[in-house]
Amino acid sequence: DNDLLLKEIDKWEKESIRKIQITADKIRIDLKEIFECSNNEILKTCRNIASKLLYAREAENFSEIDLKKWTEQLNELKLQIKSLSMLHIIEDHNSPIYLIEIKQNNTINKTI
Repeated sequence: DNDLLLKEIDKWEKESIRKIQITADKIRIDLKEIFECSNNEILKTCRNIASKLLYAREAENFSEIDLKKWTEQLNELKLQIKSLSMLHIIEDHNSPIYLIEIKQNNTINKTI
């Protein structure tokens, strides 16, 4: 009977660890996708700004309006980069990993 309870505890522990590992792997993939997407957007914006600046320089033709537009694009780029540093982990307190208890004569002896 004692061995059966120990086996149940071991099973619960292994299942809980497996759930944590699956969740951690999923979050790692999500984070990688966020970084890749953001990096692609940032590179696209940089290339766009660089090509417009190069064209304007070669044509020697740009106005105050162009300068304001490029400044706005650079500010947007700065916000995109800053948003990456604002990522954080949120703990779900309603997680699918449940605590188990040992009861004896309807009293709780220990919570695991």
